[in-house]
Amino acid sequence: MRLYLIFTYYANAIDLQQSICYSYHMKPKQTFKEYYTALSASEKVKLAKKADTSVPYLFQIASGHRMVGFRTAVKLKAADKKITDKMLRPDLYQAA
Repeated sequence: MRLYLIFTYYANAIDLQQSICYSYHMKPKQTFKEYYTALSASEKVKLAKKADTSVPYLFQIASGHRMVGFRTAVKLKAADKKITDKMLRPDLYQAA
């Protein structure tokens, strides 16, 4: 019985550690899709104007149908400081 409890304790500790590592290192705190869908329609238009792009293009980026280009990414980050590289391109900015 004691061996079973020790094994269960360590198995749960390993699962917890893996889930913490995954949630901390692998996922961004907020994705661009979550950020974009939280915006109102007028905020989406303002963001598109500030970034010198269109609302449909931002929708395509948020939905994953298009990858954001370098120039657009720079403009989006300048338009709103909440937007990060990891939000726009999580495939490029994964934890080491």
